[in-house]
Amino acid sequence: MIYRSLKEPQFRLYGSDVLGEPGFHRLSVLERERLRKVNPDAAWHALSSAGILAKFGTDAREIRVRVKLLMPATMEYMSAVGQCGVDLYALSEDGTYRLLDVSRFDSKATEYEADLGRFKDGAMRRYILHLPIYMGATDVSVGLDDGARCEPVDYPHQGRIAVYGTSIVQGGCVTRPGMLVTNILSRRFDREFLNFGFSGAAYLEPEAAAAIGARPNLDLFFIDAEANAGTDDLMERRFPAFYAEFRKFHPAIPVVLVSRPTFAMDRYDERRIALRAHYRAWLSAFAAKARKRGEDVRFLDGSRFFEEAEATVDGIHPSDLGAAGIADAYGRMIRRVLGH
Repeated sequence: MIYRSLKEPQFRLYGSDVLGEPGFHRLSVLERERLRKVNPDAAWHALSSAGILAKFGTDAREIRVRVKLLMPATMEYMSAVGQCGVDLYALSEDGTYRLLDVSRFDSKATEYEADLGRFKDGAMRRYILHLPIYMGATDVSVGLDDGARCEPVDYPHQGRIAVYGTSIVQGGCVTRPGMLVTNILSRRFDREFLNFGFSGAAYLEPEAAAAIGARPNLDLFFIDAEANAGTDDLMERRFPAFYAEFRKFHPAIPVVLVSRPTFAMDRYDERRIALRAHYRAWLSAFAAKARKRGEDVRFLDGSRFFEEAEATVDGIHPSDLGAAGIADAYGRMIRRVLGH
């Protein structure tokens, strides 16, 4: 068996523009340093590999993976596989990518090796390997049996879709990487998504907007930060500057403003109920005012992602069921805006 780094040309990496630097991170060293000055937590989470994936084709009869991480799984509400694992999808005959296998490893490990597939036929197949969501991967290599062919696979669409937001955007608390909302959507639309979810740290700094805005070839941008920035008046104070900073880079692309999904305490906490209604109206009004100025801005009501908090793990973060509901709602908006 021969192990190849995912950064070798036999693989095509997506989900980050800074993979020329060491590791599999979402912001560059310089961008993280700028963000660290105003939001250290967001800079830390930028080290995670959420939404980063590899596409490749191979006729290997056996596929293995080696992964090195910044740290082991530590989150009590999220599975170790969701935090630190990888999963492998294979392209099926009907043209959809379907789950093949998930890495198995010691949850306390910062390095592991795992089997991801064994075949008897040696047929050429296309694959997607999703990287860990939370504990940033520093090195990933794929093992293929001797003599196996391996070649990169490209997306047919050049334009990308970026999503900025909270731990919900980053993937807390789905069970495995393939259930991350942006990963679901990348398979569904067969195009690249850039995940800028910063767990507990989506506070709408202009520095974050500038880093996202610097990404080229964006067709659409979702801003889904209410669950962090909308717990008081922070979003009202910071959102206009965040939006204006992004527009310096992309003055014409569609932008979707997303209100937060249903939390368990929404039925009982009067302050939470009032604040949620306030920001739903505020975001909708912001979008309407922008449209009057001739800007393409839409509003997506997160209260319709799922009706009950049963679709969450802890009353806040979506389970796989909740993530699928969010992906469905995002997907409907993408089709409406981009015409897919």
